[in-house]
Amino acid sequence: MEKKDKIDEDINRLKKMNETEKNFSKNINLNDYRNSDGTFNVYKTKRSLNYPTGEASGKVVKILHHEGIAIGNGKKMFYSDYGVGEGDLEVRFWDGDEEKDKWKKIEKVGTSKASDDKVKEILFGEKSEKWTNRDDYKLLKHNCQDYSKEKIADFIENENKNE
Repeated sequence: MEKKDKIDEDINRLKKMNETEKNFSKNINLNDYRNSDGTFNVYKTKRSLNYPTGEASGKVVKILHHEGIAIGNGKKMFYSDYGVGEGDLEVRFWDGDEEKDKWKKIEKVGTSKASDDKVKEILFGEKSEKWTNRDDYKLLKHNCQDYSKEKIADFIENENKNE
């Protein structure tokens, strides 16, 4: 691939991420996902690799799993993950009313007082650009679990800064 083609590809990925952010901002009212005290619960989500219900792959190697995050109040949540791919984006965002994955485990790992702007920065800001390239997925060093750890840390770090 020529350098110009690579630059054009990078620009197109960032444009698609901007469109995703606009759709997110238009379709998700973050106040609906907050607890009564204004915080969000932060969740780590897991399911067996490649199968939404986890029936087949979980029997072969139980340690293999897909991971994502959820933010919400327990009743209403939105989700994000990396590595599955949808259209031309490797990062997905969806409301709990829209079924995309059958998470087998949803574990609360903390809370966050992130403002609406901070949520958007964590999910769509400059630091998130590295998650938009489907060709960068690496089994050991740049995968769904790394995405989950980074985003959870960003949300929980925000909580610690506000104390």
